[in-house]
Amino acid sequence: MPLPDAQVKEAIARKWDESSQTYDDHAGHGIKSDEEREAWKSVFKKVMPAGAVEILDVGCGTGEISLLLAEMGFKVTGIDLSDKMLEKARSKAAARGMEIRYEKGDAESLPVDS
Repeated sequence: MPLPDAQVKEAIARKWDESSQTYDDHAGHGIKSDEEREAWKSVFKKVMPAGAVEILDVGCGTGEISLLLAEMGFKVTGIDLSDKMLEKARSKAAARGMEIRYEKGDAESLPVDS
């Protein structure tokens, strides 16, 4: 018998809470150099519209992409199921003096107006 959705979501959040402390250390997860940061920005510049764009970073994790987009001048809101991932993201944003809204949220039931 399958687990109820709430139990599944709680298990997922616990998994990501546990992973939050070392998540950015894994290959491909944290931006490790200025060269990598600029490469990401180059890609985003090619595909993102110009102007005052609001971005919803769904499953933002520790906030690497949210921070990058905020550096580029976008207004960013990040959501994630994991409280610990959100703590990391908020801490990074505060350390860099960035204003990014991070909220606990479920990608299947977004806590924002469309």
